[in-house]
Amino acid sequence: MLLILVSSVYLSWVEKNQADLNLGKNWWTLSFDNPKSSDLSFTIESHSNKNTFHWTVLTAGKTILKEGDATIQKGSVADINLNDQELNIVGKIMIDVTNGMDKKEIYKNF
Repeated sequence: MLLILVSSVYLSWVEKNQADLNLGKNWWTLSFDNPKSSDLSFTIESHSNKNTFHWTVLTAGKTILKEGDATIQKGSVADINLNDQELNIVGKIMIDVTNGMDKKEIYKNF
């Protein structure tokens, strides 16, 4: 009976640690706030040890339309809101984000 109790407690502890998005993990995501609209606003969700992110909005020809930096603590989310009118959106628009180690890219066609 004691073995079953100890096993249950151990398995519960292991499951709790695996469910924690930050504990011992190092990853981040990039997504559009509204992928089906013409809005280019995007979100960076960080579960990474690196907290400095650099983002760039580019055309298909790699012309930089806008860029900036975001500091995001582990376990936090940053919403980057872009004014579509000032960017003169035509064709494929890409958003590149790097954190010094990894690079992610999302795009929309207009």
